[in-house]
Amino acid sequence: MKLLLDPKKTMARKKKIPLFNEVLHEDGLSLDELNKDKKILSSAVTSSIQPNTRKVYSLVSRMTGKIGGNGNGGAIYGELTIGSMQKIIELMKKHTNFNKSSRFIDVGCGLGKPNLHVAQDPGVQFSYGVEMERVRWLLGMCNLNQVLDEALNQKSKEKNKNQRCDRS
Repeated sequence: MKLLLDPKKTMARKKKIPLFNEVLHEDGLSLDELNKDKKILSSAVTSSIQPNTRKVYSLVSRMTGKIGGNGNGGAIYGELTIGSMQKIIELMKKHTNFNKSSRFIDVGCGLGKPNLHVAQDPGVQFSYGVEMERVRWLLGMCNLNQVLDEALNQKSKEKNKNQRCDRS
């Protein structure tokens, strides 16, 4: 027996749940705008990832390795990749004017990578993470300290380099 109706559409109609394109229309989004967003999500956004953002992810990876699994029993679960986070940021920039004057709060921040990411791109004014699980919070604090230490080391190296140039 072949179904002629899409079961999802039938259930949506019975429960009077709007379909996706109906929600888009109500929110004033056109299919062209949706297709542009799909291009952002499917394009090689990784090329727009800034070197300092890549450095942050490298530091976090060096500190925490490949932690994960087991939900509440394990350290981390459901992590975003650098590319996925960059895609989200690009959409936030486009639709919400997410920029240097923005504030960012991540509830359930885990290792803190999204907070560190937005501190680099677009360089938000304020980035705050909330984590209830103690191990995740401690790992996030270690990551933050590692990134801050690296930033101080880079600043010190630049200062020393500038002083040598001034003496020459």
